[in-house]
Amino acid sequence: MKIVVKKGDSLSSIAQRLIKNYGLKNTYENREIVMGELKNKNSNLQEKQLIKCGWTLLSLSQNEIKQICNN
Repeated sequence: MKIVVKKGDSLSSIAQRLIKNYGLKNTYENREIVMGELKNKNSNLQEKQLIKCGWTLLSLSQNEIKQICNN
């Protein structure tokens, strides 16, 4: 699955959207975990680098997110 970055998106907002879409708790810890996994899947993401509108990022599957998030 891929995500196209929209204007105003941040890595945190993308992680939050994924967590909410899969019905999991939107906690700070879950967002941090998902953001870390998104960085691992997307080599173009560097620490503290802003993402750019129009970029296409590899996403996490529902199963991946459910396995890594603390509920």
